[in-house]
Amino acid sequence: DGKTEGLPKEPRRLYNETRHRVTITKSFQIGVYEVTNAQYAKFLNDTGVKEDGRSTSTQVELLYASSGSYDWGLHYDAEAKKWVPVSGYENFPVVFVNWYGASEFAQWAGGSLPTEAQWEYACRGGKDDLPFGIGDGKHLDGSMANYRCNQAYDYDKGGTSATGDKPLGKTVEVGSYQPNAYGLYDMHGNVSEWCSDYFVYDLGKTEATDPTGPESSSDDKVTARGGNFDLSPVQCRSAAREGYSPVATEGQKFGFRIVKPVE
Repeated sequence: DGKTEGLPKEPRRLYNETRHRVTITKSFQIGVYEVTNAQYAKFLNDTGVKEDGRSTSTQVELLYASSGSYDWGLHYDAEAKKWVPVSGYENFPVVFVNWYGASEFAQWAGGSLPTEAQWEYACRGGKDDLPFGIGDGKHLDGSMANYRCNQAYDYDKGGTSATGDKPLGKTVEVGSYQPNAYGLYDMHGNVSEWCSDYFVYDLGKTEATDPTGPESSSDDKVTARGGNFDLSPVQCRSAAREGYSPVATEGQKFGFRIVKPVE
């Protein structure tokens, strides 16, 4: 159980982060790590998918879009007749997966995608009044998360600074950085994580209890949270949110984790 709300004076808050109080009363479990290539390959094999998503036009069938020239994902081994992760990338977050594919995996695994409220509560790790759920909650640099770390974030200095580290420019193995206080890894950066909610720019200021998001989106978008390896620290804050087409794969930048109810 818990409450989440935006920070009143958080530097560089974005336009779509209307501050409001949310109460979560239903306990849930959330993945410690982002879903990996090895886990998603097992899903594809168990469900009988034999081709990548680029060859199908049906949204729900577009479970996986081939990584193409990138060596970070999966490929279908025609001889072995199964999906296999690229060697050495078994424990990297699965990418090139759209919202439908992520939702199908979650259902297959006995769960669902997290709501925005669940995701943000988990991300904050108890640091409800700070920009980040890791470290002291006020700072982010390249030693703490995989993001476009040519900039660092410093709450006490009003947001981002020009000094930083050289960005990695790609995903890293899940769990490569320190977890938050809830023991969750990579809630900031690495890959943007699909949530179950439709996306609207303004969630309003009304208090909500166990919200599941709007019933529709005027421009047919769904929500992704957490930022990724190619986004700034501002876009990786706990409150940061973006909307994308549910059939988008955005190359190598989207992944997800799942939630399950506590019975």
